[in-house]
Amino acid sequence: MQLFGGKGKMLGLLLVLAAFGSFYLGDITAFTTSQKAIAGVALFIIVLLAGISLLKPKKTEEDMIAEQDERNQYIELKCAEKAFRVALYASFMTIIAGMIAFGLTREYAFIWLVMGGIVPYGTSRIAYIVSAFRYDKP
Repeated sequence: MQLFGGKGKMLGLLLVLAAFGSFYLGDITAFTTSQKAIAGVALFIIVLLAGISLLKPKKTEEDMIAEQDERNQYIELKCAEKAFRVALYASFMTIIAGMIAFGLTREYAFIWLVMGGIVPYGTSRIAYIVSAFRYDKP
């Protein structure tokens, strides 16, 4: 017997996350009421998104055949490529904006903005170089 349709481990993980969240948001911490509310909303959204992604309905045969269709795969690949390009350009613009803002204000909070942009941008560039060496062999 599979508990919750084979999703027992993930639901258990969500329960552990909820227990950690209730401990973290309890009276033990020194959060103000507004900070507790914000953290509670963030935790609720995370648990909700995880629950939605885990409890999606199963695919039918028609859906699986449609996924295997080359045209649909090509369209999905192009959509993913466009979304990746948008995220890449947004990350690059975050780096530039953070550097300009730090140069104008000398506030070190903008350094964290730059670091937040460098991590995904650098990771995507490294992945591009690795994939170029791996798949572009003559």
